[in-house]
Amino acid sequence: MPAEPAADLARAVAFQHAFARRRTPREVTVPGGFAVLDERYPGSHDDNKLIAGAGRCRCCGATGATRCRRRRTR
Repeated sequence: MPAEPAADLARAVAFQHAFARRRTPREVTVPGGFAVLDERYPGSHDDNKLIAGAGRCRCCGATGATRCRRRRTR
């Protein structure tokens, strides 16, 4: 049985965030996410980027890739 698309998306986003964190020499935490910085490649957008929505929901702990469990969906 195939996985739900939301689960696939959450897994893909989690992989991208973990990959960015593993390969960067400098990570800066910002409200709502984090930035990865590599001064060796100042012109590279892939090595120097802000990743927003990577935090956890304050009320339920959902990650940025999933929807808040306490909010009603319409």
